[in-house]
Amino acid sequence: MVANVRVVAASNENLAACARRGLFRQDLLFRLNIMGLEMPSLRARRADVAALANHFVRRFSRQYGRPEKPLSRASLALLDRYEWPGNVRELENLVHREFLLCQGSEIEIDPAGLDPNRFGPGAAAFTLKGADCFQAAKARAIAEFERSYLAQLLAETHGNVSLAARRSGKERRSLGKLLKKYGIDRSQYARESA
Repeated sequence: MVANVRVVAASNENLAACARRGLFRQDLLFRLNIMGLEMPSLRARRADVAALANHFVRRFSRQYGRPEKPLSRASLALLDRYEWPGNVRELENLVHREFLLCQGSEIEIDPAGLDPNRFGPGAAAFTLKGADCFQAAKARAIAEFERSYLAQLLAETHGNVSLAARRSGKERRSLGKLLKKYGIDRSQYARESA
């Protein structure tokens, strides 16, 4: 039996330098290094930030069957000043979260969701409100997200828990437990659609 296999490998490290320092196997480097492609980080391609953010908004709009909403000017300015340590994946996840949480006519990026130490020179630093420890702040953020997500999901499915579970990618029973946890009554959303 013959297999036709192609391997695509990616790293955020300079593998040749790692091999010279003994941190990466040189024979593996020779096997992988057929065609090298170096992609500059997002912070080196600032002009791409707004274009990528808008692309993600369009994609999530199609994915969730929701109307497209523009990113606010303040949000675009915030995204432009940020250093993007997590590169494109961090931008995608941020836009995804803010798209799901958006209740207005524009998407407003919450600066609290970004690392205040990762803004360029002259940018304002953002701090947490209150004296929450990390775990408490994280738990509160997750609870707020879950509550908002579930409410939006039930509004879109008119209280149909089975359909909501399919759309969210969760099992119906698991989704039911979350609804119970937050005291969300699905019948309220069924009445609103009638």
